[in-house]
Amino acid sequence: MNIDLVLAVIFYLILILFYYKYKEKFEVQNKIFVLYKTNLGLKLMDKIALKFPRAIKIFGYFSILIGFAGMLLMFIILIKVTKDLLFIPGSQPGLAPVLPGVSIPGMPALSFFHWIIAILIVAVVHEFLHGVYARFIKVNVKSSGFAFLGPILAAFVEPDDSQLNKKSKKDQLLVYSAGPFANIFLAFLLILLFGLSIPAIGLTHNITKYTSIIDIENLANKTVEPNFKYLILDKIEENSPASKPGLKIGDKIIALNSVSISNNTEEFFNILSNLKPNQQLKITTLENEFDLITAENKDNNSKGYIGVSFKPDAALEPKKSLVDKYGSFIASIPLWFIMLLNWIIVINVGVGLFNLLPIGPVDGGKMFYTLMLAIFKNEGTAKKLFNIVTIFLIALIIINLIPWLQKLLVFLFKPLLAVII
Repeated sequence: MNIDLVLAVIFYLILILFYYKYKEKFEVQNKIFVLYKTNLGLKLMDKIALKFPRAIKIFGYFSILIGFAGMLLMFIILIKVTKDLLFIPGSQPGLAPVLPGVSIPGMPALSFFHWIIAILIVAVVHEFLHGVYARFIKVNVKSSGFAFLGPILAAFVEPDDSQLNKKSKKDQLLVYSAGPFANIFLAFLLILLFGLSIPAIGLTHNITKYTSIIDIENLANKTVEPNFKYLILDKIEENSPASKPGLKIGDKIIALNSVSISNNTEEFFNILSNLKPNQQLKITTLENEFDLITAENKDNNSKGYIGVSFKPDAALEPKKSLVDKYGSFIASIPLWFIMLLNWIIVINVGVGLFNLLPIGPVDGGKMFYTLMLAIFKNEGTAKKLFNIVTIFLIALIIINLIPWLQKLLVFLFKPLLAVII
C-alpha cells in the first residue's frame, strides 16, 4: 500500500468535509476555482511595499526580464519534450503531477509531509509577492487565502482588477511576474545558503565518482548514502556499440558483467568507468541481457566507448554506521530535512517556470497577453494570438499528462478488476 497516497486521499477528504461544513465562507469561480477568503498577510504586504520601495523596484524590473526569459525557455522545453515523447520510444513526459506517492523516474518518491510543507511554502511565497507588488503600484489587495483549482491545492491574493487594469503595462507586468520570480528566487537563495543543487533531487550522477550532490555544509555526505536500484538508459547514439544488440531508451540496467548495481555499487561503477576498447561487456536489464563489444573513445583512445547516457534511479538512505549507533529513526532525521529542502527547491523552480507558460489564467498568460496588447495596440489581435498560443500549449500539456492519467486509472481500477476477475 502506498501510504503517502493514502494520506493524500485522507487529506483531500478532510478538505471536502471542511468545504461542506463552511460552504457559505467559500466562493466558487468558473465552477472549478474554489476560494476561501481571509485578510491574512495584507498588513504585512503594505509594510514591505512602503519600507523597501527601491529594492522592490529593482527586483521588479529583474523579475520581468526573468519572466519573459523563463517563458521562452518553457515554450521551447515543452515543444521538445513533447516531440521526444511522441517520436522517441521510452521517452518520459516533460511534466509530472506534484502529488505524494507519485513515482517520477530518476527521482525519489515525494512523501506526504514533504509535499504539504513544500506546497504551502511555494504557494505562500508566490502569492505574497503578488500582493506586495500590487501594493507597491498602489493597487488595493481585497483578500488573501487558500484555494483549489480542481484537485490542485493553491493560495491566492485578490488585487482590485479594476485598479490594476488602469495601470501602465509595465506596472501590470511587475505584478504578474512577481509570483514566479519569487519562487525561482527562493530556490536559488536556498542553493546559495545551503549549498543545495537543483538536480540533486534526481540524484545526478558522475559516473567516475558516484555521490549525491546534495550538500548542506557536508551534512549529507556525513549522514546519507545513495542506494542505487538501476540506471535508466536516457540516450543511445546511432551506430554506437549500444545501438546494435537491441538496447532501447528507457531500459533499466541492473548489472554489468553480472555485477549488480544494488549489491556491488562500487564495483559496478568501476567497470563502467574503466572500460577499454574492444572489451566484451554484458549488460543486464530488468527484462533481458545484451552482449556488446566496446569501441574506442574518440577523445581518449585508451578508453572504451559504448555510446549511451544514463539517468540514475536511487534512493538516499541513512548511513549504516549511524543506524547502528543511533537507531534508524534518529539516523533518518537529517535525511528527512535534506529531502525537504530539495523538494522545496525543485517544486519552487517547477511551479515558478510552469506559471510562466503563456497559457490561460496563469501569470505567464497574463504577461503574454499584456505584451501582445502593448505591441499591437489592438485588443482583438492580442486576444487572437493569446488564444492560439494557449490552445497549442494546452494540447502539449495534455499529451504529457496522458501517461500519468493512464497510471492513475490503473491505480484506481486495478484492485476492482482483481476482485472481478
